[in-house]
Amino acid sequence: MFNPVFARNIVSFLKIVSKLKHTLRTGWVDCKVKQPETIAGHMYRMAIISMLTKNQPNICTERCIKMSIIHDLSEAIAGDITPHAGVSKEEKFKLENDAIENMRKTLLNGVSDTTEEGKQFTQTVNEMLDLWHEYEEGTSPEAVMIKDIDKFDMVLQALEYETDQNLELPTFYESTKGGFKTDMVKALMNEVYEQKDKLTEERK
Repeated sequence: MFNPVFARNIVSFLKIVSKLKHTLRTGWVDCKVKQPETIAGHMYRMAIISMLTKNQPNICTERCIKMSIIHDLSEAIAGDITPHAGVSKEEKFKLENDAIENMRKTLLNGVSDTTEEGKQFTQTVNEMLDLWHEYEEGTSPEAVMIKDIDKFDMVLQALEYETDQNLELPTFYESTKGGFKTDMVKALMNEVYEQKDKLTEERK
């Protein structure tokens, strides 16, 4: 029988997470994009991209998939804080870290770590949420890959909005130019740049 305390906490946690399904990405809203993607939509495609990292050197695909759907989890509480929000990196980290710890407390509320099932559940929760910290540190091979995928998905989305809505969104290209570290994502970006150049030529 599944522990009812765990079930209660998971449902409470999922109610928080569900906000990501409806929270629009701030960058697109600021650029007046019509029907912009949600945070959850962004993370979903990142997870799909992560599935394609198999056979990349020193990369655990499973960890990449997990990290891709955890890396923006804090935004369910802290919101999508962009570089243009006037919030320092230190304050942004504090707000997002507090959000993650709030989620940890929600999941572990009333859970006893003196029982075997309590220890196992606590370990599961910690392993999940600690992926956020690993991403923020950005030093593991998987974190480096996911940071690349995060930026790539954003630029690809910019290209799609430019194509579909006849927009010009140069800042998304400029802010990421030269910032990619993995061979896989560099190759993906080369394809995006080629398509962007083609679009620019077609509009002349």
